Amino acid sequence: MMLTDREKTEIGNWRQGLKNNTLLRLSIKDDDAGRQMQMFCSELAGHVPEITLKHEKEEDALSWIMIGQNISYHAVPLSNEFMPFLRALSSTSFPSENMSGELRSILSQITTPAALKIYVSPDCPFCPQVVTRCLAIARMNHAINVSVIDGCLFPEQAAKDSIRSVPTLILDDSFRWTGAVDLEELINVIEQRDPVLLGVETIKNIIHEGQAEELAEMMAARGEIFPAFLEVLTDIKWNVRLGAMAVFEYLIEKSQDLCRRINIELCNRFPDQDDRVKGDIIYLLGESGDQSMIPFIKSLINGPFPQEVREAAADALDNFLRRNF
Repeated sequence: MMLTDREKTEIGNWRQGLKNNTLLRLSIKDDDAGRQMQMFCSELAGHVPEITLKHEKEEDALSWIMIGQNISYHAVPLSNEFMPFLRALSSTSFPSENMSGELRSILSQITTPAALKIYVSPDCPFCPQVVTRCLAIARMNHAINVSVIDGCLFPEQAAKDSIRSVPTLILDDSFRWTGAVDLEELINVIEQRDPVLLGVETIKNIIHEGQAEELAEMMAARGEIFPAFLEVLTDIKWNVRLGAMAVFEYLIEKSQDLCRRINIELCNRFPDQDDRVKGDIIYLLGESGDQSMIPFIKSLINGPFPQEVREAAADALDNFLRRNF
């Protein structure tokens, strides 16, 4: 049993205001963290018949519990984290922190997705306030994606993000707060951030929301390649690359200069990529119509590469020839 008597009492009080059935989506890996998260969800659903668990499978990702479309927990939200989790799960309003009308207006006008990661510990007395504030703005604006991560449960991820204390809040892998977070400051930074600094998860979210053309327009308007876009374009996951490739295809129409610069970056990254990624890079070079890429593509046809890579290069070269016929 994971739930304490206090938490069971909190469930009882919370259920009194629960008006609708609610869905929890899960992607659970077969490891200690995943088993703990599965046990928590199963026990919670046993106490709350209104909760339906839906299991999904996402490869190469941390186990997660998803609330709606923009709140995920990579954690077992017990102890101090339990009530913020329950509030997020229902339609219960979050504390507004006396948010001014002006601040609410700024929040409502944010359309570029933002990715917030909050590192917590269940016994941290300061974490719930930061989590509650982030969950509140996520509930008010679905372009803001919030991930709550237990750094002790996922130490490798915490080390990757250089987490030394909790709570730590990271916005788009570029902005960081440790300790208390001022809500007005956070919303203003989200609203005013430089698009060039958008992180990988935010770029993925923009594409996932069907805004591939808008992302291409943002880069074309700035005349800059967003560094995180290159990471997404060479992601090992096919479905992630596919969305980024759509952005690239829009860029072919909007900015040949940016396409040429992306091509150069892709050629520089080419030797270190998985063969599947190499095939897609070659395809993009061919689609771009950038004549300066022909010598590079020719060098691949008879190079020391697997047959599928050499065939992709031959197809790309044929594409160039057809364009100029």
